[in-house]
Amino acid sequence: MKAKQPGNRRKNQMIFLGTTVFVCLIAFAVIASVGIQDDQATVLVINGEEVSAEEYRKLLDENRAYTFSYFKKNYGVDHSSDFWESRYGNEKPIDVIRKKTFEDLVRLKVQQILAKQKGVVKDISYSRFLSILEEENSRRKEAVQKGQVIYGPEQYRERDYYRTTFDNLKYELKKKLLEEQPFQETELKQYYTENLESLFKKQDSIQIRKIYIPHSSEGELSESDAQVKMEELKQSIQSAGDFDQVCESLKTDDSEDTNLMFCEEQEFTEMTARSDTMRAGLLLGQAQELEVGQVSEVFEENDVLYIIKCLEKEVGRKTGYEEAKGRIQLILMDLKYEEIVNQLVKQASIQFMPEYDGIVPK
Repeated sequence: MKAKQPGNRRKNQMIFLGTTVFVCLIAFAVIASVGIQDDQATVLVINGEEVSAEEYRKLLDENRAYTFSYFKKNYGVDHSSDFWESRYGNEKPIDVIRKKTFEDLVRLKVQQILAKQKGVVKDISYSRFLSILEEENSRRKEAVQKGQVIYGPEQYRERDYYRTTFDNLKYELKKKLLEEQPFQETELKQYYTENLESLFKKQDSIQIRKIYIPHSSEGELSESDAQVKMEELKQSIQSAGDFDQVCESLKTDDSEDTNLMFCEEQEFTEMTARSDTMRAGLLLGQAQELEVGQVSEVFEENDVLYIIKCLEKEVGRKTGYEEAKGRIQLILMDLKYEEIVNQLVKQASIQFMPEYDGIVPK
């Protein structure tokens, strides 16, 4: 029997190596074209904390509307089948949405990590968040079945609950930071004096009438459809010259075209100030800008489009220092908190994983 020649062995090794490289290139091409399928794959590591493909993808998809709007405004283009990889000017949509998502994610994660370090939360992984969401929705479903009172929606959507839990985390983190390093009395009094006229008076008592249209990607009315309907209402108001007439017609018209459009009155007072600021800050701000009888432009808050009219307004009184002290602490904490977060973003250690470029918008 003849022994195998060394040249043949090397030839076989080169064939095997070439085949392996070819297969790897094909696999990479498939990943890049269809996107990462494994939700638990790590795509980024920020200050030692892993970010899953699932979490990154959710934030990426949330920035679709921002990206569409950006390219529509700057280049006059609409979404198309080749939108993401096309170049407009010196920019590509895929690069813009990735940059925005990356910046949002780093800012979010450094806050979560700080909260974890301060003992506000133990686990900041996305898988843990999904488990909590499932538990919360199960609790709500059971409560509804038993006829018990629940606050908020019967079932939370993933996106909404993510924002809610993050807002709660920030609130608790700020409280913790304030406990660790409270502000000096001189700082508080100085801020009060400098902002007495602009900030420290009781909220104006304002009564408005509002026309509003809720929308949702998962509901009966999409954002684009809601915008079309609201624009039609705006034109009707301008043509009729009577906001109240258009508003009242929505209450009496039972046609399918108007059953998702609403007209109501709302009052902002000193008693509702806290909840107004937290739940409808933009709506309150728009109401404060109007004089009696004035009608606003169309604006949006929390997936709802509005046009409002100011019916009555009574100017509020000034707040004394002792009464304003707690609020000043919160204001200064917000300012300090932003400084802390900005510094953490600058100092963040980022590691990109190979799977990062495999995630593409839907």
